Amino acid sequence: MASHFLALVSRDSERGCSINKALKRFHRDFNAEYDDDRGRDNGRSGADRERRSEDEKDLWRALRLRRNDRGEIVLFV
Repeated sequence: MASHFLALVSRDSERGCSINKALKRFHRDFNAEYDDDRGRDNGRSGADRERRSEDEKDLWRALRLRRNDRGEIVLFV
């Protein structure tokens, strides 16, 4: 799950990508995949919101931050 999140960040960008933008893409991809599996439309139930919350908690637990030699903060798995 964390590797999928990091794959959403383009390596070509000099400025990088905002975490908010990557998180939106992550949720859009996972919700589309989940809805396709269940044959659902765009409606969200309480169970869907709870699953999304759990997915997000797992994602943040898996990601780590480190400061590199140039003083930049790097996000990794």
